[in-house]
Amino acid sequence: MLTGKFIQGDGDLSEILAIRKKVFIEEQHGDQTMLFDSLDQEANHVIVRVDEKPVAVGRVVLQQDFNCKIGRIAVLKEERGKQYGDFVVRLLLDRAFRGPAVKVYVTAQVHAVPFYERFGFHRIGAEYLSEGILSVDMELEKRIYQPCQCKG
Repeated sequence: MLTGKFIQGDGDLSEILAIRKKVFIEEQHGDQTMLFDSLDQEANHVIVRVDEKPVAVGRVVLQQDFNCKIGRIAVLKEERGKQYGDFVVRLLLDRAFRGPAVKVYVTAQVHAVPFYERFGFHRIGAEYLSEGILSVDMELEKRIYQPCQCKG
């Protein structure tokens, strides 16, 4: 069974940090800052499990302008291609747009730009190194986003 659960930043983030470590540090050789930063304490984190096994994570942070930024989206290598990353992003966007946000931002790794474009995100600047990984900023306006019309 596929489940998604939100955890506040002051909750137990151990499973979330374990997935980040496997993906961002061990696999992608990113900076240690990818593991944990000051925004983690104020973020809403989501963890996706399949039959109780944690497979994917992400977070959404409310910014000072009342828009949101999603990020730290990671799916275990052996679980990719199964739409778990899609599920994480939809959960995060739903959480952001049910609140005050009119826009949601993401710092996307360049290879993931087509993934975010499927949700309606578009680039808002040039590529740059973010925490050791080639990235680009993207945004999505609430008026463009088409929420999932899931049944069940």
